[in-house]
Amino acid sequence: WTARAVVLALPVNVLPSIAFVPERPASVTRVEGASTGASIKLVVQARGAEPGAIAGGRGAGLDLLVADSRLADGTTMLVGFGPREELPAEVTDAVVARAVAALMPSAEVVRWAWHDWTTDPFALGTWAATRPGDRAALHPPPPRPERGVVPAGSDVASEATGWVEGALASGEQ
Repeated sequence: WTARAVVLALPVNVLPSIAFVPERPASVTRVEGASTGASIKLVVQARGAEPGAIAGGRGAGLDLLVADSRLADGTTMLVGFGPREELPAEVTDAVVARAVAALMPSAEVVRWAWHDWTTDPFALGTWAATRPGDRAALHPPPPRPERGVVPAGSDVASEATGWVEGALASGEQ
């Protein structure tokens, strides 16, 4: 593709796979490969959990579990996050039930879904995350074109990095 200018709103994980001619701008080089994200996001339909409940801590594969909303059938939609390395290679019903029960013992898993972003050949990892103490790694200065390229998106947002709110703020900038 050829363009005079581009807003490059892509995950930082995929930036190394893009060729720039004549060469990549420094603003792109600075953030590519900076993400260390290796987390999972699990969506669970459960009985016995009240919407609005939040549980955090060292679970059995999850560190945060949020009871998001009541579904039409009376069950509750839970959203969980945790480090991928703490789950076995094969995620099964038993693994999910154990992870949910560690943080919300009253929740009974009805069904669940997830996607392993760490092995996805197109995403090349999860949402952006940095090493502890390296918060500035993904925070660029306010966007301005550099050779016609402006990085944008939640991965490089100056606020709410990794969240949709960060993507929106980055787009507004």
